[in-house]
Amino acid sequence: MIDRPTDRASRTARLASLLVAGICLATLPARSETLRSLASAQVVSNLPFDVQVAAAKDLGLRRARIGIRIYEVEKAGGTYDWSATDTRIRGLMAAGLTPIVTLFGRTRLTERGPAGADGRVPLSDPEIRAFADFSAQVARRYGAMHEGRQIIYEIWNEPNTKTFWGSPPDPEAYARLAETTCHAIHNQAPTATVIGLAMEGTPLNKPHYVRSYGLDIYREWAGRAATPQLLKCLNGVSFHPYRREPETYLTENAELLRFLSEHGWKDKNPLIVNSEWGYSVGARNAADADEQAALDVRLLLIGAGFQRITNLYQLTDGGTDPGDVRHQYGLFTSTGTPKPAGSAITRLLKAIGDYEIDGVASAPELSGVIRFRANQNGQRKRAAEVLWRSSGETAVSVDQLGARRPVLVKDLVSDRDLPPNAPILTVGRNPLLLLFEVAP
Repeated sequence: MIDRPTDRASRTARLASLLVAGICLATLPARSETLRSLASAQVVSNLPFDVQVAAAKDLGLRRARIGIRIYEVEKAGGTYDWSATDTRIRGLMAAGLTPIVTLFGRTRLTERGPAGADGRVPLSDPEIRAFADFSAQVARRYGAMHEGRQIIYEIWNEPNTKTFWGSPPDPEAYARLAETTCHAIHNQAPTATVIGLAMEGTPLNKPHYVRSYGLDIYREWAGRAATPQLLKCLNGVSFHPYRREPETYLTENAELLRFLSEHGWKDKNPLIVNSEWGYSVGARNAADADEQAALDVRLLLIGAGFQRITNLYQLTDGGTDPGDVRHQYGLFTSTGTPKPAGSAITRLLKAIGDYEIDGVASAPELSGVIRFRANQNGQRKRAAEVLWRSSGETAVSVDQLGARRPVLVKDLVSDRDLPPNAPILTVGRNPLLLLFEVAP
């Protein structure tokens, strides 16, 4: 989205007023996005598709991430059956969801017998060309845009792990595969948006050396995979920034931009997609469903505060075993019943999903409270803030937030309305939504 000159002037004035107030906001690009345009959630293949689509619509999303594996559509070398993939991709589009398409999987054109016989990813030149051609056909088939939003094509899923690479991670092999695939997609669909790296974690993760791999899967892998040739072709990069507390993401922006610049990225405002991120009930940082809700709302606000598409993992629970944390990532149960996380995000998007985002930052003068800010344009302009802390509670005087008084204060997790005229707010881990009327 390109701002009109009047939009830019208005936006500059808003940011200046916030800086004067002592709020150091995340550096934002010239475009202005909304929560609804940036929020996404994961659709998986082993759960009922209609239940997941219904959940996405209930949330009010406009995006969903979905994988297409080459072996699902390639019935013989270079021969494709698109029927199952058409059902899912076009089903998302019919529901108003713009897909983030993750392309991965072993090709049937192998040098070592039937597909999957040795668990290898495309490594030889013929295998890489086959995968690249398949990816290009996907982009050509489904296009570059949907309802005014970019369809995003992501090359592979977590190639820095053996789980998805299928053998010890090889950053140079990934770079070759991704560069060839990127060029093939752009040759078939010149306006397509292609992103890569798609790594578990980020290039800034604490080094984790795996002896059997012979490398650190974070900083070393990213440093070797992010070749200048690959970054020159890509439209953006993607990461899975799982972490114990979402707020640590706030401190990493400058270093992440420096990493990309050092590896040949010329754009000062690169497209960075958080293509997978979420919290599971029962994990060490989400003891119960309410805590999961608080964490998921916070990560979405932080990602959006940097104007980054952020994909929540996942729409519905992956199973019904309460003792298996892998089954508990969903915003909804496996049968489509909203969990506290789904309800909280629905509330958030219903209230301010279409507000333009101003930014997000820690406010030292408020004892480390995180402030997300957005604004509404219309006949009755409103501004919104969401306040929370990563741990503990603190008292915040409403006077510290500016001259205005909120017309609504809501705990997004519990759905409890707090007195809007209270002079003091208790801010803790549950995000509080504040709405303000703005004088014309």
